[in-house]
Amino acid sequence: MNYMLLVYIFLTSLQISAFAAQGFGVTREELTLMPPYCTALLGQDVGLPNFKDSPLRDTVPAGCPALNHYCYGLKAMIRVDRNRGVDQSFWLTSAIGHFRERTSGWEKEAPTCSIRPEAYTNLGKALLRQNKALVGQAIMNYSKALELRPDYLPAYLALSDAYLGLGKKGEALHAAEQGLKYLPDSKGLLRRFKELGGKTPPTPVAAAIPAAPAEPGKVTAGPQPMPGQNGVPGTAPQQSAGTGAVSEHSVTPPVPSPGKTEAEHAATQQAPGAPEETKIGTPTNPYCRFCPPE
Repeated sequence: MNYMLLVYIFLTSLQISAFAAQGFGVTREELTLMPPYCTALLGQDVGLPNFKDSPLRDTVPAGCPALNHYCYGLKAMIRVDRNRGVDQSFWLTSAIGHFRERTSGWEKEAPTCSIRPEAYTNLGKALLRQNKALVGQAIMNYSKALELRPDYLPAYLALSDAYLGLGKKGEALHAAEQGLKYLPDSKGLLRRFKELGGKTPPTPVAAAIPAAPAEPGKVTAGPQPMPGQNGVPGTAPQQSAGTGAVSEHSVTPPVPSPGKTEAEHAATQQAPGAPEETKIGTPTNPYCRFCPPE
C-alpha cells in the first residue's frame, strides 16, 4: 500500500514539474500561432504592449466579452499538439472547458459575437480528439457553427471528416455538397466532393435564390405587370376618363344595363378579347337553336 502511494506521489510530482517547467502563461511563440486579437489581449504577459497601447487592439472583434478565455483555449490546443500522455490530457481538458464556457456564455449574452462559429467548431474538434465516442456532440457543434454562418469552411470540412469517421460516406458527401453551395470556389471542398463520388457540383446559393420582390411604392426598372396579369392581385376597377368604361383588368363585374335583369345581362356579356358569339334562335325565342329565322 505504501509502495503504491509513493508511486502516485512520484507521478504527480512529475506532472507538476512538467507544468511548472512549461508554465501556465502564454509564450510569444504561441501567440504567433494564434489570432492577432489574442496578442492584443495577452501580449502584456510576455512583455508586449498592454491592450490599451497595443497596435493590434483594432483586431479585437466587438461584442465578444471575456474573449481572453477563448484565447486560453486556443493556447491549450497548441499545447495538446506539443505534449503526450498526462500533459496532453490535461491541456485537452482545459481547452474543452474554455471553449464550452465561451460558447455557452456568448449564446446567452453576446449572440452577435462573430467568433461563435469558430468557437463551436473548435469545441467539436477538441471533443472528438478527447474521445472518438463523442462524435455525436462534435457533429452537433459543427452544425451549430453552420447554423450561425452557412459559409464557414472549417465547419464543413470537420463535419465531413466526422461522418467519414463513422463510415457514413453519403453524409460526408452531403456535407461537402452543401458547403459548395455557399463556397463554390473552395478547392478543398470540390476535391473532397469528387473523392466521395460527387459528379456535378451544386448550383451556388446566390444563383439559386430568386430576386427579392420590390418593396411597396418602390419604382423598379423595366415594365411592370398590370394588376390582374401574371398572378398580380387585382385592384379596384378604374374608369377611363370621360368614357365611363370599366378597365379590362377589373375584378368586379360591370353594372347591368338599365332594363335588364342580372341573368339577362350575364348571358350577353363576353369575356375581354373573346370573339363575338353567333346569334341563335329567334327574337321571340333566343334559346331555340334549330328554329328557323322569322
